[in-house]
Amino acid sequence: MNEPLLNLHDIHVHYGGVKALNGASVAIDEGEVVALMGPNGAGKSTVLKAIFGLAPIESGTVAWEKQEFKPVSHEVVHRGISFVPQGRRVFRHLTVAENLEIGGWAVADKTTR
Repeated sequence: MNEPLLNLHDIHVHYGGVKALNGASVAIDEGEVVALMGPNGAGKSTVLKAIFGLAPIESGTVAWEKQEFKPVSHEVVHRGISFVPQGRRVFRHLTVAENLEIGGWAVADKTTR
């Protein structure tokens, strides 16, 4: 079996005394498209922020192609990982679909839904 392209293992993130992530793990294979879904406060944004180095990872690992990285640099963007923040039409002059496409700039087939 191949190693996952992106692998988060046992990630712990705290904001003050609040546990935002307590042992979160996810493995994403090459070619896989993944959506993080869940109720408010479930940790979706914190997982993404941990990948991008925007959340303080207390323990655990984030690895791309088996190489651990902390924090993530511009190389992650170059590799095709993107983050579309939650909000009411982040760019108000764009449609919802256009706002989401900003996160999928590297996707060749823009008809993918």
